[in-house]
Amino acid sequence: MALSSFAENLVQKMLLTALLAPRPAAWYVGLHTGTAGTSGSTNEISTAAGYSRQAQSFTVTGNVASGVGALTFGPCVTSPWGTVTDFSLWDSPTGGNCLWVGTVGTPVTYAVADSATIAGGALSFTML
Repeated sequence: MALSSFAENLVQKMLLTALLAPRPAAWYVGLHTGTAGTSGSTNEISTAAGYSRQAQSFTVTGNVASGVGALTFGPCVTSPWGTVTDFSLWDSPTGGNCLWVGTVGTPVTYAVADSATIAGGALSFTML
């Protein structure tokens, strides 16, 4: 799990300059069929296949942020999504800025008619 390049730059500017960045109104989780990359824009599933990022809220305990409530992606409608290996956290349901990227614990392959579900509390981000 890592901050994206955008988030690293934002944190650096907020800590070392007078920049006051606005807080996102909501956060959105994305799924990827390969490495998301430091920008989070690589290998995200195509929206043409019935996929869209899902809104997620978080609670924070200590240095761990955990998702509240389950997320359901899909179902996959036009072609298989393939094997989901990575995820990302965004400030927008489309486009926007990626804030975090990470790998899933166990990659899962999705075929037409399948939906992807992440259980409430199963998605977490840790700050070291």
